[in-house]
Amino acid sequence: MKTHLISLLATFAFGGLTAIAAVYSVSGRIVEASGGEPCPGATYRIYNVSDTVKPVAVDAADMEGRFRHSLSRSGKYLLKAEYVGLKTVSRFFTLSAKASSSDLGTIALASDSETLGEVVVTGQRRLVDSDGATLTYNVEEDPSATTSSTLDMLRKVPMVSVDAQENIKVKGQSNFKIYLNGKEDPMLSGDPKTILKSMPAASIKKIEVITEPGAKYDAEGTGGYST
Repeated sequence: MKTHLISLLATFAFGGLTAIAAVYSVSGRIVEASGGEPCPGATYRIYNVSDTVKPVAVDAADMEGRFRHSLSRSGKYLLKAEYVGLKTVSRFFTLSAKASSSDLGTIALASDSETLGEVVVTGQRRLVDSDGATLTYNVEEDPSATTSSTLDMLRKVPMVSVDAQENIKVKGQSNFKIYLNGKEDPMLSGDPKTILKSMPAASIKKIEVITEPGAKYDAEGTGGYST
C-alpha cells in the first residue's frame, strides 16, 4: 500500500538543490517574461526528441528559477518548462562528447491569458504545487521515483537540501519535524536519513513542505515536512 504523504513542517523553506555529478548536463533559469521575476519551483520535463510523449526526466527549478540536470547519455533532447498561469515553453538542445553540457540561458514564460474555444483536461499532475503555506512535490509524477529512495527525492524538492553527509535541512535549518501520514514517527525522529534512505520513493505519493503549520501540527517552534 502506498504511503499517502510525507510532510515537512517548516517555518523556513529549504535551501538549494544538491547537484549530482554526471557526464552530461543541461542548465538554465526559468523566469516570467513580464518583469523577469523568477519562477520558484517551476517544473521542467526532458524528452528524447524521438519520443516527446514519455519524459526521460522530470524535475523542478530552485527558488530562484535556476536548474541544472544531469543526463546519462548524449543525444538530442527537448525541454519543456511550465509554471502555473504561464505558457509552457519548449527548448531543444543536443549533448555530445564534444559538448557534454548545454546552458539554455534564461527561459521566459509569458502569461497564459488567451481565451480558449475548447478546454481539454488531461490526467497529468504538476510536479510541484504551492499555495503559499504548503509546497507539494508530487513524487508519483517523477519517473526517477521507481529507482530512487525517498532521501533521493528530498534532494529534488524546492526548499530542501541534503548535504554530502546526507544531513537534511529546511532552508538551511535543521530544526524541523517529519510527519508520516500526518503523524510523528519515532523512527523518523531518531534517525531520519537512514530510514528515508531505505524507504523506496515508489512507496511515496507526495512530499509536502509546510511553512505555516498552524494549529493542526504541534510545531513547537521548529520546521518540518511530511510524506
